[in-house]
Amino acid sequence: MPVRTRVAVVGAGPAGLLLSHLLGRHGIESVVVDSRSRAEIETTIRAGILEQGTVEILSGSGASDRVLTAGHRHEGIELRFGGEGHRIDFTGSVGRAVWLYPQHEVLKDLIAARLRAGQDLRFGVSAERVEGAETDRPRVLARDAGAPPSRSRPMSSSARTAPAAWSARRSRARTAAPSGSTRSPGSASCARRRPAPRS
Repeated sequence: MPVRTRVAVVGAGPAGLLLSHLLGRHGIESVVVDSRSRAEIETTIRAGILEQGTVEILSGSGASDRVLTAGHRHEGIELRFGGEGHRIDFTGSVGRAVWLYPQHEVLKDLIAARLRAGQDLRFGVSAERVEGAETDRPRVLARDAGAPPSRSRPMSSSARTAPAAWSARRSRARTAAPSGSTRSPGSASCARRRPAPRS
């Protein structure tokens, strides 16, 4: 059965989930799909260092309080070579810091925040392709993971608003987004009818 939405987000990674969170704060509805299960997303261990700008967006937007309470602030690092330690003082040099807070914890926070807000978040759903990206009614064809391609279901937009079909794990925007959308601090970016550069 077709699902109508203003924005379709493909990939429930940090970029996709934060995008839907920021859109929601501006009253823009979205549907987020990911082929993985919630358990897989929340338990897959990945990188654990966040830059200060990312921490500020997560905490300032209400996406995560734990990043400040459970994360560990580091004001610099030490590199060792030639038998000696050489400290790089981030705070003393540029007034910034980094936080030790694993990505799967960020994802737990984002998923919880989106579900509390009533986000249409669909796990185990694979996006097959985007159709009509240059029209007034683009759509994303998606299907339940494991279902044959013939069981694909379209997610279509309203006539006036093109959906963003993201693939955060591939680090590129697949179609368009509403003008004025906010860029997420992840590796993917989103622009109106312009493909984002590959990272």
